[in-house]
Amino acid sequence: MSRVAGFHYLDAQKVGNGTVADIATRAFANLLTAPGKKINVCVVVSDLAASYDTGMRLMHRALEDARQELGRQERNITPVDLAANEIYDILRKRLFEKLPDQAGIDDIAQAFGRKLAEASKSKVANRAAEAIADEVAATYPFHPRLKNVIALFKENEQFKQTRGLIELVSRLLRSVWDRKSNNVFLIGPQHFDLGIQGVRDKLTEIFGMRDVIAKDLWDGNASAHAQVIDLKTGKEAATQIGSLVLTASLSTT
Repeated sequence: MSRVAGFHYLDAQKVGNGTVADIATRAFANLLTAPGKKINVCVVVSDLAASYDTGMRLMHRALEDARQELGRQERNITPVDLAANEIYDILRKRLFEKLPDQAGIDDIAQAFGRKLAEASKSKVANRAAEAIADEVAATYPFHPRLKNVIALFKENEQFKQTRGLIELVSRLLRSVWDRKSNNVFLIGPQHFDLGIQGVRDKLTEIFGMRDVIAKDLWDGNASAHAQVIDLKTGKEAATQIGSLVLTASLSTT
């Protein structure tokens, strides 16, 4: 029986004025005090914030009830911070066989910096945006702000944190790889190709919005709002902006 199912079961077993889950919670708190008397014992608690299933709430309640005892000597360990640059190291290692040499990456960073400088002079972008180019060396082949978009919905219960990030970005890479034009220099959420079934399925798996995609961004008849605009202009700006906004809207907060 899983921990989640176990707590569900215990919560249904009445004992006196409470349930067996209440007893298990107290026992858990007592367990957490035990290592304080030993120098070679520790208790590892996996507290799944943004859990895979809302049924985890009982386990979370048990952890919260024990927090006073745990807080006296606890050390929080975050395996992967999805809002930090370490996500780029993980994605490069897991999803790429090789990348361009440093000289090629530096060329892209410099070109990106020049464009941002032009945008800030014309007041299209904030002057501070120029500093983003300095981050390209650490984030390539991804746009430096990809992590900021991911951070918006990393607490979504349907997003599986590190595993979910790899699955999501693999769809993003598929979108870039299948493009007719080889014109992507820094990969970002704007490059999701909603015409690919697997891409649509992964995005809607996180937070629905299948109807939003069909009405505003993509449908098989090219009648979604963004598609109509791009057909008129001969560009893909509307589709890219729509994909970026959609990705940033996957948060449940």
